[in-house]
Amino acid sequence: MRTGKIRVLVGSTEKMGTGMNVQTRVIALHHLDAPWRPADITQREGRMLRQGNRYPEAFVFTYITDASPDGFIWQKLESKNASIEQFMFGMETQRELEIQRIPR
Repeated sequence: MRTGKIRVLVGSTEKMGTGMNVQTRVIALHHLDAPWRPADITQREGRMLRQGNRYPEAFVFTYITDASPDGFIWQKLESKNASIEQFMFGMETQRELEIQRIPR
């Protein structure tokens, strides 16, 4: 992939995770399914949105099938990500976040 001999690479979030260095030639990412965690989206898109990419722009395509759970899952991911960002960056909201510690 990095030498330009392979033009299409297909892989799962797990298989193309940490240690996969293909960012120099990636111009597009196609989400064929919805992961369960917002961090998985960041991981996927992090494969191409890095320094050293030869292309000044990169494109992300998301495919959602009508009348399937895909749309619901993507909405849930968006909601989860918004809650996480609000917590991480200290944004004030009307929601409350309660953290419970589990005794060991």
